[in-house]
Amino acid sequence: MLNSQFAEATASVISIEEDDPKALKALTIDSTPEGVETFKSVIDLYVVASKYLVPNLCSQILDDFSKMLEAISGEQGYSGNVVKVAWHVYRTHAEAADDLRDPIASFVAASIGKWQGDDRFPYLIRSQSDLAVDVIRMLAGTLDQRSAKKPSKAAEVANAAENITVPRKRTRQR
Repeated sequence: MLNSQFAEATASVISIEEDDPKALKALTIDSTPEGVETFKSVIDLYVVASKYLVPNLCSQILDDFSKMLEAISGEQGYSGNVVKVAWHVYRTHAEAADDLRDPIASFVAASIGKWQGDDRFPYLIRSQSDLAVDVIRMLAGTLDQRSAKKPSKAAEVANAAENITVPRKRTRQR
């Protein structure tokens, strides 16, 4: 509607009378508590889409993820909202949302100058060691695509199987 030939595309105010305001608010990701909960729901949706192999939806969420982080950050300094989202990805969906870690680490690395003076930042780093490592790698410029560096689960299992050594029984020589 906003990118079309409709009058709303150029209007400064749009009247949407027939739609439920709660439904429209659910489409909004901003720095309010509701916006953060909506963002967490998007992360949950990503996990389900990844599980059931819906790559287009996963790609769309990944493409918009950094913009959503910006939208919820809201504050000039330390952002408790970003921390809530980071916690949701790193703790609630640790392995399932692995691809969402890079944008979070990038955001925290870019915000580190604003966040380092806040007493909550050291707690975040101590409590989220995986995030801390990702941020350090991001700052060092070594965090490329996680998928390029980290082998798939199937490859990990295959590598582990190759490295298993079975002890041989020793026979005594006479």
